Amino acid sequence: MREIIQSWERGEVPTRQCNGLVLQKGEVCHWEEGAGLRVQKTTHEYVGGHSSVSIPLGHGVRFRTGGFKGHRVDHTGWEDGGTGVLHVTNERVCFTGQQHSVAIPYKKMISVGGFEGGFIVRTANEKKPGIFIVRHPEFTTRFLTLASNPAEEAKAEPKRRQKLPSLV
Repeated sequence: MREIIQSWERGEVPTRQCNGLVLQKGEVCHWEEGAGLRVQKTTHEYVGGHSSVSIPLGHGVRFRTGGFKGHRVDHTGWEDGGTGVLHVTNERVCFTGQQHSVAIPYKKMISVGGFEGGFIVRTANEKKPGIFIVRHPEFTTRFLTLASNPAEEAKAEPKRRQKLPSLV
């Protein structure tokens, strides 16, 4: 992996045959590896108390009044999203698994951060980040950085504006 990254930094962009991923027009696969997915799960719980008053009406009948006063408490955790394959292309990072599949275009990515055992991808306007479990997160995050920020010479040159004919 280190050699592939070093050759990529020298300008030799790697290409792979991504199995199980439908590439978009002009999309090139750079890397794929086995990975796990963690899905953010939020559960809700109501905590508080119940109070009531019971008024005897006679003949064994009672009138009860009362109410619940409390508030909602949210608990956020991570559950197993299954295992699959992580694909790094020139346009997006994708996870394909039996339970879940995720595609994150680079133009929506805000940050990529590694931690022991995996990395997290935060995106614009998303409440739930993508958490991927990989063998070597430091190498995979470097692959993502290189793929999402191609070298200047690899980028297409901007189109030149055409000069409009004068109306004189």
